[in-house]
Amino acid sequence: MLSALVAGVLSVAVAGGGSGSAAGEPVVTIAAVGDVQLGRGVGRAIERSGVDYPLARVRGLIEGADLAILNLECALSQDGVPIAKRFSFRADPAAADGLARAGFDVAVLANNHSMDCGRWALAETLEALRARGIAPVGAGMDAGEAAAPLIVDRGGLRIAILARTFILPDGVIYREDAPTIAVWDPARIEDEVRAARQQAEVVVVSLHWGVEYARQPQESQRRLARRLIEAGATLVIGHHTHTPQPVERHGAGLIAYSLGDFVFDSRAEGGGRGVVLLCQVGRSGVIGYEVIPVVIEDCQPRRAGEGAAHSLLRTAGARHQARRAATQAAAAPMATARRGPSHWPRAPTCRSPTAARPAKRRVRKLMMRPRSSSGGAFCSIVLAAALKSMRPTPARNRARSATP
Repeated sequence: MLSALVAGVLSVAVAGGGSGSAAGEPVVTIAAVGDVQLGRGVGRAIERSGVDYPLARVRGLIEGADLAILNLECALSQDGVPIAKRFSFRADPAAADGLARAGFDVAVLANNHSMDCGRWALAETLEALRARGIAPVGAGMDAGEAAAPLIVDRGGLRIAILARTFILPDGVIYREDAPTIAVWDPARIEDEVRAARQQAEVVVVSLHWGVEYARQPQESQRRLARRLIEAGATLVIGHHTHTPQPVERHGAGLIAYSLGDFVFDSRAEGGGRGVVLLCQVGRSGVIGYEVIPVVIEDCQPRRAGEGAAHSLLRTAGARHQARRAATQAAAAPMATARRGPSHWPRAPTCRSPTAARPAKRRVRKLMMRPRSSSGGAFCSIVLAAALKSMRPTPARNRARSATP
């Protein structure tokens, strides 16, 4: 009985808590999902079973919406070379055919994986999406295009979609005059929402933020999301954590802090789950919403059963998860890009004394290991010499400062 009740709470449309629908007001249903990654294991599954395979079991959840939005976490490129970092995702552009056939209209590219193969692969991604009738947002051929809101008309409503990332891409030098993504600027984001509201009756804000695998948002995220609703946003949706997080009403708006994964091949603990958010919106705000849990099996999301829904709600609301998220927040603050695009490196940096620190730590760790043989003692001497050679000397510092 309890599991049935929980499943009902999560998967039945929720109305109320907002201003409601005025008589004769146009109403549009928006479907939003979390992280979609079409490379790596998902790419191999597509090669075996076709481009429709990843979404075969959830197409019915997407096709009925007036506007469907996803967060695309890979480059769509034939020739792009993945940047050397821990996770770089690249997929065949043809894989996007499955997204279009499933009914997706908008792909958010303001995230830390859209430029995994460099800026020109990002340009190829933009072209691949548009060729399939999917509008990209949060990226463009220059910084101005990337930051501009996407305006769409649906069911008698004009809807503006604004996308920003808090997580900077690795291995990419920022350039305003070349393909790039939209990074949040704390001094401007509320004004950007107000400006978007001047152009549209409904404003959707997509934010790539938070602490990976946390079950609860940070308090700073809660404060910012509520301010964006107060500035004119109708719907704030988040992603990046790979885990579903709470959904809450604020005024006439709705905040979904993280939608979790949707199409992914991650086996990390806490991953492989997400939600589909179905939201009815009108000029007066959010009229009703539905949160549908999904689980991912073999790179394929499916609607969760009652037991999975119960587990999703229980873990998302547990106090120990909130404390864990608070601890992670202290160690890794949300504002990775707190100074906006200016925080990106703009030119190659020269080697500095601090550049040797990671190597020093590795050398010291090796030296601390117990050694019982004469060969081990010899290795210690060699490593100590290597450590000494890394230490900057006054002569080196003078030579470095004299170098233009």
